[in-house]
Amino acid sequence: MYLYIQITTIILYIVATTLPVAHGSPVLRSRPVVGILSQPYHGNNDYIAASYVKWLESAGARSIVIPYEADDNLLEEVFTQINGVLFPGGESDLPPHAHKIWNLISVRNANDGDFFPVWGTCLGFEFLVMLAGGKDVLQTGFDAENISLPLIFPTMEDVAKSGGIYSMDSKLYPISRSMRETLTMTNITMNNHINGITPSQFMANTNLTQLFHITSTNFDRNGRPFVSTIESRNYPIYGTQYHPEKNNFEFGLRHGLSPFTKYYSDEPYEAINHSEEAVELSMQLALFFVGQVRRSTHGKYHLLKRHPVVYQYPMEIGRGFEQVFLIPKAESWNERQNNYEYHDHQQLINSVVSLTLVCVMVFFVILRHLNLGLRHSVHKHYFYIPENPVSLEMLVE
Repeated sequence: MYLYIQITTIILYIVATTLPVAHGSPVLRSRPVVGILSQPYHGNNDYIAASYVKWLESAGARSIVIPYEADDNLLEEVFTQINGVLFPGGESDLPPHAHKIWNLISVRNANDGDFFPVWGTCLGFEFLVMLAGGKDVLQTGFDAENISLPLIFPTMEDVAKSGGIYSMDSKLYPISRSMRETLTMTNITMNNHINGITPSQFMANTNLTQLFHITSTNFDRNGRPFVSTIESRNYPIYGTQYHPEKNNFEFGLRHGLSPFTKYYSDEPYEAINHSEEAVELSMQLALFFVGQVRRSTHGKYHLLKRHPVVYQYPMEIGRGFEQVFLIPKAESWNERQNNYEYHDHQQLINSVVSLTLVCVMVFFVILRHLNLGLRHSVHKHYFYIPENPVSLEMLVE
């Protein structure tokens, strides 16, 4: 019975989450799920910064973990649960099975009609560049740590000289929106990186230019140019070298130096712009990406116990990230699977035992009822005493 209820619930959930919103409209998921790649941390944990989770949730998406050291089998399992991927910022190398991740992304976007959005932020942007163009294509030595900058958008001359590698046609920054002008004049986009790629290095890599357009650039403190936004030509894959999630969700403070300030001063730890325009940019990008994820043709989130949403993990407080979720290492998923298999097996045994006991009890109740009925019938036949017994005299007569 328990298994029957579970199966029925799963079927109803799948039907409910894949129905179109209106006749003739594409399938739009009301509660899409994005896989976020975890980053190595101390001890037996990885981490995911809460700001990425909040950024997705602000636009209506949930998130689950893509373990940093997940093997091919675990990655394939995770990818059956999700509708898109977010590569966050951090300080790690490419994950051990990065090419498996890229292959899963490519396969899901390769066939006509398939749709699987991907977003890369800072390190995630660099992952996209390395996965598509090769690990050696990435450059270092940029002086762009802890600085907010305006964006530089391509001109018609840039587009012509680059043979269309630069693009003024951007899904992230439509020309029709006033935000585009604000972005060119205001230090909104928060950068925190020493690695990156120059426009000339990008344009020299055929694999990159076949897959991506450059839709914005920047200069670091020393005047060295770097690519700050890429958008795939044919697929829903986007990358920003800057951090759009920080405008809304990171307010870390420096330690106070005054004896009257026990822990913190009110001086911000990072040069993050929290203005209305900066927050608007962050929200526009979150709504855009999650809107893309809603259209995903892949993923049915049903292994909720094995892959819980990220906010269910323990949290740690910090400054560089206000909050981080502590994520178990990849090997714990194998232990978790064994535990789930044991508990599911034990639950099945318990269900069978319980059902058997109920059947036995019902059997004895029925048997007792039949036995009482038989005894009552026998007693009535041989020892029946009438309510108004007749006298002996009447019998004699």
